[in-house]
Amino acid sequence: MQHNAERPACYPIFLICLFLLFLAINLIYWFTVPGYHFPIADVIGYGILALTYVISHTRFTGLAVTILLLMFPLNVFQNIGEGTSINLAATLSAR
Repeated sequence: MQHNAERPACYPIFLICLFLLFLAINLIYWFTVPGYHFPIADVIGYGILALTYVISHTRFTGLAVTILLLMFPLNVFQNIGEGTSINLAATLSAR
C-alpha cells in the first residue's frame, strides 16, 4: 500500500478535469438549446465525481477508482431510462 506522499497526484487532477469538461458541455447545452435542463443522471454524476475526489484524498483511492469506473455505465443507462436520450444507439456509442 502506498503512503499519501507516494500517491500520484494525477487522479485528483483527472477528476477535476472530468468535472469541468462535463460541466462545460452541460452549460453549453443550457445556453444554446431552448428548454434544456440538466438531466438527473448528470447531476448524480457530478455528485459522484465530487465524492470520488474527496475519497481520492484518503487511503481508499482504489475505492474511488472503482466508483468512477461504475459511474459511466450507470450514467448512460440512467439517461436512457430517463428518456433524455432520443437515440439509444447514439447514446451508447457517444459515451
